[in-house]
Amino acid sequence: MVREIWGRTANGCGHRQVRMCLVHEFGQSVSAKSVLRVMRRMGLRCAIRSRNPWRRYSSYRGETGGHVHNLLKRDFTADRPFSKLGTDVTEFKVAGSKAYLAPVYDMASKEIVAWDVSRRPDMACILSS
Repeated sequence: MVREIWGRTANGCGHRQVRMCLVHEFGQSVSAKSVLRVMRRMGLRCAIRSRNPWRRYSSYRGETGGHVHNLLKRDFTADRPFSKLGTDVTEFKVAGSKAYLAPVYDMASKEIVAWDVSRRPDMACILSS
């Protein structure tokens, strides 16, 4: 009965639709998991909603921008001021919109030496501070 219901359409149908037809047309009381198990055993798959194995989602965009070498090698201590500087961009929600803070941190004196606030997190915000 499962193969008969599945073969009615060109691309087959899923286990939920097969179960619905079994219950309403043939009066069979069966669970959806049982129908799914039988369909897997028989090799029946719905071709409409099956994923394309060659086109899965990937956010990787390749090598974008230049490569920066790791000069600090996780050594965040400095002997003299302004020899090692670090920066980061932080997002804040302010008055219904977003603001981005870009501080510049001196690793020798452990102080913020410059900062900038912008509406967009772009390189102009970082370079202006």
